[in-house]
Amino acid sequence: MRFRPLVPLLLLLSTLVACRKRPDPTAESKAVATASETKATETPRAKPVLDFIRRLDNCSVGHRGALVDLGDPTSRASFGTNLTKADVEEFEREGATWIRTDKRLLTFTFFSNDSSGAEGIAVGGRFRGGNAKSVTLLVNGRAVGDLPLVRGELAVAALKSTAAWITQGLNEVSVRFNGGGKAQGALGEIDWLRVGPYDDDSAYSPPTRADIFSSETIDGVVKRALRIRGPGYVRCDGFIPAHAEFQGSFAVKGGQADVEVRLLRDRVAPRILHTMHLDGTKISHWSPLTVEVTDSDALGSVEVSVQHATKGARVLMGEPAVYPLLRVAETKRVPAKSAVVIVLGNVSAKATSPFGGKFAMPALDAFAKEAVRFDDHRAVTTLPHGEMGALLTGLWPRDTGMLDPFARLSRGAPFVAEALRQAGIVTGMFTANPLTSSSFGFERGWETFRQRLPDDTSPSTAIFEDASRWIHTHGKERFFAVVHARGGHPPWDVSEELLKKLPPEDYAGGVDPKHGGELLGRARHVPPLVRFTDADRTRAWALYAHALEQHDRALATFFAELHKEGRDEDTVVFVTSDTAPDESTHIPFGDAEPLDERSLYVPLIVRVPGEPPGTRTDAPTSAIDIAPTLFAALGLSAPAHFRGTSVFSPHPARPRLASAASRVSARWGTFILSVGAAGRETKMCDLALEPACVTDVRSTHPLTHSAFHRELLDTLLEGSPKKTEREPAALDAPTSQALKAWGID
Repeated sequence: MRFRPLVPLLLLLSTLVACRKRPDPTAESKAVATASETKATETPRAKPVLDFIRRLDNCSVGHRGALVDLGDPTSRASFGTNLTKADVEEFEREGATWIRTDKRLLTFTFFSNDSSGAEGIAVGGRFRGGNAKSVTLLVNGRAVGDLPLVRGELAVAALKSTAAWITQGLNEVSVRFNGGGKAQGALGEIDWLRVGPYDDDSAYSPPTRADIFSSETIDGVVKRALRIRGPGYVRCDGFIPAHAEFQGSFAVKGGQADVEVRLLRDRVAPRILHTMHLDGTKISHWSPLTVEVTDSDALGSVEVSVQHATKGARVLMGEPAVYPLLRVAETKRVPAKSAVVIVLGNVSAKATSPFGGKFAMPALDAFAKEAVRFDDHRAVTTLPHGEMGALLTGLWPRDTGMLDPFARLSRGAPFVAEALRQAGIVTGMFTANPLTSSSFGFERGWETFRQRLPDDTSPSTAIFEDASRWIHTHGKERFFAVVHARGGHPPWDVSEELLKKLPPEDYAGGVDPKHGGELLGRARHVPPLVRFTDADRTRAWALYAHALEQHDRALATFFAELHKEGRDEDTVVFVTSDTAPDESTHIPFGDAEPLDERSLYVPLIVRVPGEPPGTRTDAPTSAIDIAPTLFAALGLSAPAHFRGTSVFSPHPARPRLASAASRVSARWGTFILSVGAAGRETKMCDLALEPACVTDVRSTHPLTHSAFHRELLDTLLEGSPKKTEREPAALDAPTSQALKAWGID
């Protein structure tokens, strides 16, 4: 966009970015919704879920059609579907941001509320010549016209077409450079593109950032505002919680205007929330507006559209934002003195009894009745050490470099244990998982670190006894203990006598407790090194069920010891899992499984002193939220690098990432956006329509996809201020042998 140095306000708003898209000039202003034009409440509100000023980067600003301002962050979601940085060069010229390209064809996406084309469409753009001799503009694959180019000279296209159409939903505008292919250097430069229904032949002037942002004084009241020329609009999209309210104040300068506030959702007709007529010749004060947006959670957009305006009029929107209806304050509680995190290996939430599953875990049931169960907790990876790394750093696996089975926790990654030690809290970690052993970097920062590898002759649940003894030693201090248990993951502990009673009857296969992990790993090899039968699968699941029983009894003993020490009343306790086994797969209990929801649905149960017991919530959470919750429960300020938030803090649904190798699966509400190698989107599905997540709905849900694509693009490209590079695990002979027994070779 273009900057004007004579506008000092821009210095204060330099972190804000404007974007633009097209209005609906054919809709008549009509009052079909009831809204209260009363003064906005002075009651403190929650953080806005859509902020039209502070988060204008995630909005679209349009005038006489859709505007793609190239080189500006607001157009970042328009460069196709791949989640990679656009292969163009950005630069500044005379206060405007341009792109320079040597690509012969560039295609950009834009959204339209309505179909247009019967009376013709208008297509325009501002170019500067390079090696190309001309440029052809296309809309949805149909050529609109050509514009000759001269090297170094500006050229503005203003084309009309009755052959091309704009469809309701997602559209494309393409730029094809012609000629000059053999010469070295850029084919041309582009400033902006505009596509909309044909209105007249008047010159088009795209809104500048100086046009949009303003600090306006009306009747002595100063507000930060957005200025819109008619016909034009501002549309912001994202997650909108049920009963959220749009709040803003409106005025007009230099004439009169008709304004609509609308809710836009995919596959649903636009809903007009409010209409108003503004007369700047009669009204000299702000007109406040508060209106409910939707009665149910939604991924959608709120659009403020100037339908009609007299020449020279500017509609002012003061402090426009969408807020949750009620501010739900986090429960005030006395800070916990200590904390314990118990991570069970390979346990699915839907399979355990506290969440209605078939595997009975009485101790976990009893604990859940004293705690809060989170019914929508999602793992951040299918790698156990990647999940633990996120839990203990507050960062995504993509930030810590733990995306494959042989990556270790980077030495540069910030570690929760180190921060808590600085706060005067004694720390200890106890692991029975070789992937979180010292070879993988997890010993760093702890005052006590104990690992029991799979070849240890002690029971798999002995790790709980280690933790109990440690807590007894430090019972008078503030402590933080992490237990990473084997859980249901092989190898298993089963006596010879019990083994004879496990199904299937008269089993003669090769799945035995001690070498089960190794056999499963060989069967999972491509091509398989051993044949895995249905009888083998039945025996493996029987051994898994017995392991959960053992761990549940160990949990009961651990909780009893914590109570005996008199520390259960002042200790926050987390129980979760690192990964979840997929019961649908033929060979279960693998690490680095596909990023399927069945492998990512892990339990989370949290007991916090002062929190109502036996509570259940469907708040969307993940491993990166555990560290912020831990610090909040202990009454400590959370480090700035944390990606998540406390699970007890009210916050709207946001995309949750799961990563492994070059793959990413992001979930936002009921939608999942899958990404393959090189940032290539593969599909977006809606679990509400199809739990199997097979059908790609990007074309039928353009608003959702645009918002999702932009959010994920920012996360993947910007990364973390604490982002570290991958480091290989330091595998010694005992660890290599332990990994082999674990099923990783």
